[in-house]
Amino acid sequence: TQIRDAMNTAQTKYYKAFQTIKKTTVALTKDEETYKITSVCKFDDILKIEITDDTVITDASSFQEYTKYKVRTANKQLSGYLYYDLYNDGTDNNIDLYPIPTVTDTKMIITHRTLPTKFTAENTASEVTWLKSDFHMVIVYGAICEMCMISKDTELFQVYNIKLNEMLDEAKLDKMKDDARYLKVGPMKWWWAYEK
Repeated sequence: TQIRDAMNTAQTKYYKAFQTIKKTTVALTKDEETYKITSVCKFDDILKIEITDDTVITDASSFQEYTKYKVRTANKQLSGYLYYDLYNDGTDNNIDLYPIPTVTDTKMIITHRTLPTKFTAENTASEVTWLKSDFHMVIVYGAICEMCMISKDTELFQVYNIKLNEMLDEAKLDKMKDDARYLKVGPMKWWWAYEK
């Protein structure tokens, strides 16, 4: 249990450096404004909300991006804008869409960061989907460092902390190569775009 806890601590600490971006599609219902997203992601992990009327989503699909707006805090709806509000009803995380979808087969695409699956007695390193298998030792080295801090073994900590940092650097470079694309937006202006 102590090792598993150390691995969960290490995973939570390091997964933020490798946040995988995912797009989750939620089927919308005509004339319904509220959708439960508890199983999809946490509010803080939402990067973008888009809506499409296309029944099959392809590269040629057109999307309308919604903007975050706190309707419940402002106590008013805005006309002429596409926006969403996030709230927890005590049980579930919910998203309200405005204007309310009026077409059947509408889909909401939530672009969000993924969360790590906690280690339990039943699952294994195969559950680590946010990190390539080449770099799973990041969690092991991180867990060893956590255990060394608890036992105050500075010598062993230094050995594994060096290994951890070397592997973290390799993994970050690998992630950048996989995720980054240059977008030319004008003479000599380049922007990073992260997309998965």
